[in-house]
Amino acid sequence: MAIGVLALVGTRKGLFLLRGDDDRRGWRVDGPLLDGWGVYHATVDARDGTFYAAANHVVYGPTVQRSADGGKTWERSKKIGLPAWSGLTVNAVWHIEPGLAQQPGTLYLGADPGVLFRSDDAGETWEPNLGILEHPTRDRWFPGAGGLCCDSIQLDPGRPGRRCSVRPRPLTRTRCTSAPRAAPSSPWPTAIRGSRRRGTFRRSCRLR
Repeated sequence: MAIGVLALVGTRKGLFLLRGDDDRRGWRVDGPLLDGWGVYHATVDARDGTFYAAANHVVYGPTVQRSADGGKTWERSKKIGLPAWSGLTVNAVWHIEPGLAQQPGTLYLGADPGVLFRSDDAGETWEPNLGILEHPTRDRWFPGAGGLCCDSIQLDPGRPGRRCSVRPRPLTRTRCTSAPRAAPSSPWPTAIRGSRRRGTFRRSCRLR
């Protein structure tokens, strides 16, 4: 069967690869890969073909798994954590998003409790977004059925300066755009311009 479609399917029992022909009538299933890991999201990096999976384990905890050989072997990120002063713990990783073509090695990661991370070394290490972590309304955020998670990240290929869109509840839409006044050394040269909640527009605040 000629492979025309590849779907990465995350489950509580690991990751499955569904390979289909162009008309999607014939399919081959490989897996489970990452057996024993709950895979909340997985994707193929269009920049270099690397597989990434937001994976969670009852013993080893949350991490990002990556494979450079089509899923045959996997490597885990170093421990993904939050600063001790935050009093928060990463409960689960939810969404992994490769950066734009002009951002080699950059990845974004959404997690519970409503936090966003960025990696500039292909997922080896991760830094939290302090603008979201220290957001003044955080104490009023409430969890959904799956927890207080950042479960969606979109990049704007037409506007490289616009970094991402995230959805920690109840900030159902948060737009992040470039911030010229950000510190040059900061891995997050971005700013929250505003978010819409229940028809109102909140004041903007800077991501640091």
